[in-house]
Amino acid sequence: MANVFSGEAKSKGNKITQHHVETQVLTLNYIQTNQYQFSIPSYQRPYVWPDEAVLKLFNDINDARLAEEPNYFIGTVLTSVELNEDGNGIYELIDGQQRTTTLMLIALAFKIAKVDSAIADIAAFKKQPRLQFTIRESSTALIR
Repeated sequence: MANVFSGEAKSKGNKITQHHVETQVLTLNYIQTNQYQFSIPSYQRPYVWPDEAVLKLFNDINDARLAEEPNYFIGTVLTSVELNEDGNGIYELIDGQQRTTTLMLIALAFKIAKVDSAIADIAAFKKQPRLQFTIRESSTALIR
């Protein structure tokens, strides 16, 4: 399901760039099938989620799994799409970076532990972490 808003804004008679806003409900399967990649821009704060927040997210997801809920809403994530040299979209995380990083760390842990789950399958894209850190090579190297 996608909602799209497009429009032009005007300021004192000057035309300002056109904006396009789209909302989507993303599933792990959709991210995998459509080859989504994510990037955390250098202006974002470092990863600072405390252990309690990570455990709460993990337990909430596990509770939804045990209740056999078909989907679990993890919150809103705001992105801006940029195209890489191959023409693939890389979604720059503007909001939801801490949650997305946590999910990718869980995905990587599941992949390394060989846990058979959908989240383990999204950990990597073309043999690289699906989540990249712009300019912070030391951060990206930590999750390789």
